[in-house]
Amino acid sequence: RRYYGRRNADGIKNECRFIAQLYVFGVCGDIVVMELLAALLCQDVTTDFEIDVAATLLRESYKTLEGRNPKAFHEILVPLRDLLQADPKILTKRAESIVDALLESMKHWQKEKYEVASTDSALLPIIEANEAAEIEAHSLSLDDPAVGGDGNGFGDPEAKLDVFQYDPNYAEAEQTYNDMKRVILGPMADAPTVEDTTGDGVSDWEEDETDGAAAAAAAYYTDLTSPGAEKKPEATATPSSSTSHFASKNAISTAASDDDIRKMFSPDAPSTFSQEDDRKLRNNIVTAIMSSISADESAHKLLKGKVAGSEPLICSLVTDACAQEPIYRKSFALVADRLCRASPAMVYYWSMLFRYRYLTAESLDDSQLDVNARIFAHLLGTDAVPWRCLEVVDISTSEVAQRIFVSNLLKTIVSEYLNVQKVQERFRSAELASRLKGLLPIGDLDKVSQAILFFRGIGGVDALKID
Repeated sequence: RRYYGRRNADGIKNECRFIAQLYVFGVCGDIVVMELLAALLCQDVTTDFEIDVAATLLRESYKTLEGRNPKAFHEILVPLRDLLQADPKILTKRAESIVDALLESMKHWQKEKYEVASTDSALLPIIEANEAAEIEAHSLSLDDPAVGGDGNGFGDPEAKLDVFQYDPNYAEAEQTYNDMKRVILGPMADAPTVEDTTGDGVSDWEEDETDGAAAAAAAYYTDLTSPGAEKKPEATATPSSSTSHFASKNAISTAASDDDIRKMFSPDAPSTFSQEDDRKLRNNIVTAIMSSISADESAHKLLKGKVAGSEPLICSLVTDACAQEPIYRKSFALVADRLCRASPAMVYYWSMLFRYRYLTAESLDDSQLDVNARIFAHLLGTDAVPWRCLEVVDISTSEVAQRIFVSNLLKTIVSEYLNVQKVQERFRSAELASRLKGLLPIGDLDKVSQAILFFRGIGGVDALKID
């Protein structure tokens, strides 16, 4: 209402796109969209401003509107056709071109849908995790007091929220809010957030996990992240609870073989969950990732909702969800970073996932290679995972896709996180020099020449071959 009153075209267009996305994702119902379109199109004098705003809203939502409410979709086309066929002409040439282009796009989409049997959807398949019957939309009207209406289309209860207002009944209101939160969330209401962590990076609520899980994860994390530290023998954790994946008899040790890594992450490997449980778990993980506003919120939901043995699935679905996006979104790398910093167990699984992505690089397309390389570049560049995981790389025996993966990884680290000198210092450290003989071979002339050619081909980190 404020943007419309000020005739702010950019602001009201952005608001219409936002409302359309709320409708597409099933947050709000048809009423709000229909009322907005009717208010814009069914006026005594319709200007280019109203036509442009209505076209923006309809362009974002007409596919979903036609699928959910075909009758309302066809009813909203009537005022559009009336405006075009009015005599005398009441639209300018610009407004006519906007309406013509919108109707043409609808016509083209209908042709594809019914003649070519297209399955085009407003949502990506990975986002459509919930069943249609499980989605509950808010049925609100523009005149509803809940959205600022007073029956006449005026009023805004949030107009003063940007100014501090003293509340004399703050304690009572806070207690009422906490009571409602406990009723809605149950035991999760009193759970701390991801930020509520102890000094060693382990959250308070994760310290209550089994001693075996914490000991094995902490031993692996310390062994990988302590620069120059002597290698310690692996902790022999006592399985005090069956709920811990680390403490289970089938737990993968820090020296897991390639076959163990494939069994851990491969979608074709036998699962410990039933088919129905696996489907629900995947839906919950994807919903937690895609519905969160921030990386901290997403990591908190994933860690609180995880079950024993679901950690590999969480890590792999974060990268898969990122690969489904039209362009790379750094928010997924931030989610992986938060997971690693909140739980040493996740450091282990992300390190193992790096090995799996490298071993199975031939099965990934170019987009997936780039997405995985950029996510792991962020984790390595911010020291969320240890650089020792690069010991799986062997330039002399690597395939083409594996070289592309490592090349994208190193170029991203150098260009976005660390410069060449800092990467050189990492590779020349006593801890990594003895472990990265596959990436930086010494002694064997054939392997050395292949490594030199590889780094020379990268270009941006050509100086790394100096030794």
